[in-house]
Amino acid sequence: MLQAAHYQLVASALTVIEGKKINPDFQFGNMILYNCCYAMSCRPENQILVHDKLLPIYYFSDVQVRGRYTKTMINIENNSIILSLKL
Repeated sequence: MLQAAHYQLVASALTVIEGKKINPDFQFGNMILYNCCYAMSCRPENQILVHDKLLPIYYFSDVQVRGRYTKTMINIENNSIILSLKL
């Protein structure tokens, strides 16, 4: 599933890159589903769990808007997920 999402993100990133070549003033955005998550308590462990749960939501929007993977996403992919980054 993540491999399919990667291809979708690559297509979106290429669109942003080509659009910026046409006109650097173009602005790109996207629509994402933002699930609110609240920790069970104010304990740091619970806050970290919520933070980690929300990170993937930001990965997709970061790639779509910036046209590239963030350093955080690359580090997590290298440590836990194996994706083929070739087209």
